[in-house]
Amino acid sequence: MSKTDNYSDVSVLDLKRGSRNANTVLNALRINPRISSFSISENIWLANIINKLIKDGLIIQMSELFPVSRYSLTKSGIDFITV
Repeated sequence: MSKTDNYSDVSVLDLKRGSRNANTVLNALRINPRISSFSISENIWLANIINKLIKDGLIIQMSELFPVSRYSLTKSGIDFITV
């Protein structure tokens, strides 16, 4: 059974434990930039990767109504996943 949240068709929550890294999260955000804020707070691995991607300048958080967080890949983020 898929663990997609109510706000997306493809979710970072579908990533299997062994493939949860910056590259796979960036690819998932490229497909669907919206993530439930609850999913982020309930999955520490996801919160850690999102925070690192922001810190590294690979994504920026966009304005969105609660309970959704939306992220946009920066040029550096796009270049990161195309390598």
